[in-house]
Amino acid sequence: MKKAFILASIFLIFYVTNYAFAEDAVTIKIGNDFSGIHKISSDVSSSNSDNVNSELSFSVEYTNSVSDFKLDGINFNLGAGINLQNPRQTKGGDGDFYFTSLYGLLKIGSLSEEKSPYLIGQVGYNFLSGDSDYTGDTTLKGGLYYGVGVGLILKYNFLVEALYSVNNGVAKSSSDTDVKYTKLSLSLGYNF
Repeated sequence: MKKAFILASIFLIFYVTNYAFAEDAVTIKIGNDFSGIHKISSDVSSSNSDNVNSELSFSVEYTNSVSDFKLDGINFNLGAGINLQNPRQTKGGDGDFYFTSLYGLLKIGSLSEEKSPYLIGQVGYNFLSGDSDYTGDTTLKGGLYYGVGVGLILKYNFLVEALYSVNNGVAKSSSDTDVKYTKLSLSLGYNF
């Protein structure tokens, strides 16, 4: 858990301090993760799925317009981001778990106008963490993170975004158990 927090902090500090005053966009978002499914599966046993209680997550993203690549008013923006999830629990389970995701992103849309819709794609790596009730005698490892969604830029640089995302990890003990957390998130944000 400490490693994930340190890496996430370094990533966040680097991007905010280097790019907050550039012409590019830094976005801060708070979201509600709901309709979550926590699935565990291994080679030894069958899979098990549980619903996950709704919880908040926080994101910071930096995007830069790819100025050489525009099509009829459609902008392509590349960037990077970090997502920090509040600890959450399955509806029937013991202990809290959460993921910290570092990702690259692509936003496609007319992002400079008010009330502009856009598409977003994210892919990266996430770190899986949990309290002692969740981990038991296992060691948690991270895995692939990806998400796709839509957003709308509103007045005064505010935005609303819906994102379907998947966090993957592994619980290591005598045998490896795959952990997959899928969710739908609705976020509110602000572009600086």
